[in-house]
Amino acid sequence: MNNHLSLREKIGQLFVIGFAGTEISGEIIEMIEKVKIGSVCLFPRNIESPEQVLKLTSDLQTAAKENGHHLPLLISIDQENGIVRRLKRGVTELPGSMLLGAVDNLEATYQVGKITAQELKALGVNMNLAPVLDVNNNPNNPVIGVRSFGENPEKVAEHGKAFVEGHHEVGVITSAKHFPGHGDTAIDSHKGMPTIEYSLEHLHKTELFPFSEVLKADTDTVLTGHLHFSELDSKHSIPASVSKNVTTGLLREKMGFQGVVITDSLEMDAVADSFGTVEGALQALKAGADLLIFSHTRSLQKEGLDRFEQAVRQGEVSEEVIDRAVSRVWNLKQKYLSWDDCSNQTQVPSLVGSKKHKDFAQLQYNRGVTVISGKEEIPLSLNSKETILTISITGDSKTGVEEEQGSEPLLSQKVSVYHKNVMKKEIDLEPNQNTIHDICKEADKADVIIVGTNNAYRFRQQIDLVNELEKLKKNLIVIALRNPFDFMCFPEVPVFITSYEPTDAAVQSSVDILFGKLNARGKLPVTMPNNRE
Repeated sequence: MNNHLSLREKIGQLFVIGFAGTEISGEIIEMIEKVKIGSVCLFPRNIESPEQVLKLTSDLQTAAKENGHHLPLLISIDQENGIVRRLKRGVTELPGSMLLGAVDNLEATYQVGKITAQELKALGVNMNLAPVLDVNNNPNNPVIGVRSFGENPEKVAEHGKAFVEGHHEVGVITSAKHFPGHGDTAIDSHKGMPTIEYSLEHLHKTELFPFSEVLKADTDTVLTGHLHFSELDSKHSIPASVSKNVTTGLLREKMGFQGVVITDSLEMDAVADSFGTVEGALQALKAGADLLIFSHTRSLQKEGLDRFEQAVRQGEVSEEVIDRAVSRVWNLKQKYLSWDDCSNQTQVPSLVGSKKHKDFAQLQYNRGVTVISGKEEIPLSLNSKETILTISITGDSKTGVEEEQGSEPLLSQKVSVYHKNVMKKEIDLEPNQNTIHDICKEADKADVIIVGTNNAYRFRQQIDLVNELEKLKKNLIVIALRNPFDFMCFPEVPVFITSYEPTDAAVQSSVDILFGKLNARGKLPVTMPNNRE
């Protein structure tokens, strides 16, 4: 099968590359033509609108076909939904994993997976780097958080399987991540090397359980994470993504996975600052990985191609290793991809961002937003003379995987629909004492204070602000717009709601619940320290 490819072209089939721009460029055409690059990954820098994405993916596939590729390109994206979604404008805004965990209805998760896949496929994207199967059992986790379905391994497994099955119904490739499990860490692997020190017995009961269950649903690929497991590797500097003990010993031999293994981005600091991106990629290949993500930097992509070819020429890596990886990738492509699906289509199908899809999504938001405390204080009942102060905390609190921040000021807009007498304030993530003092002076004039927190558990000044507002003895409501664990910071707040994400639909549902248009139905899928309910 691979005999018609040169060594460099075989290597090209194993690279997943990112590129600049919203149109096909000479640089990406060169990689497709001369190297036979077999996979690309789309990022926000490549995306403007559904029409533009469809033209871009169609042009990429046309370039591949015209330049002699025997099979179409894998075109992947991170469309987890919620806070991690590359496609935003013009498509359906769908709930993320933890909100689905709060709904806790497997049919709903299946349908969200199916809608996600339908809209991806309609735009020429054939591979979704999802679902997240990390068990979020560490409230201080800075990178997973609401990207997880929750803290219960069985629930994470059930919802992960449903999400995968929804994709399979449509014919879109999935990737279970971040193997062996990134949930119980306090370090973001975009910025450093997390370490997990549990026993293998614990890992099999918790971190590994969702992966073992979702493998039974025939997930197509497994994405390995950049975190160190001390029970699997004695050397602290070995992340799972480049560990033979993890990829071959654990995933392939013990857990029986024979599909495609893809690494997380090799430009993340956990690899870049230890092995280096290029050497880390080579080590990942030796460990048993098949697809290697070079997300951003063209010079590293070229250097990687040269280094891999050199490693084979000099006998450091057997060409059989390359051939095995290429065969697994080609088997995946043959299962899912066809040139018939890559025609030069220019019209975006009407299902993308359709009313039917949006209505279904809003229903799930309505069912998932959770009142953690103060249900007896809802709905908020006001006379027309009373004043509401909304405080929106804006700024860049995003994790390394997010490339665009949500719109927290939506809160004041939504509240103003229900009440005429609304004052609004927008402040930074880390307000200084003068700002806190000024806000409290304004708040003392209001009858009701509604604060939309923004990862307060990571920003002490937000905690100080809410604590000062509590002293005013006003009707105080906190809506955690990004992470329910903000509740740990001020468990005595009279009313605490979590929207799980700052998306329009989630904020709408939160405000609708606050004013009594909706009943609160969401069940918190994580244990909340000091939870009074």
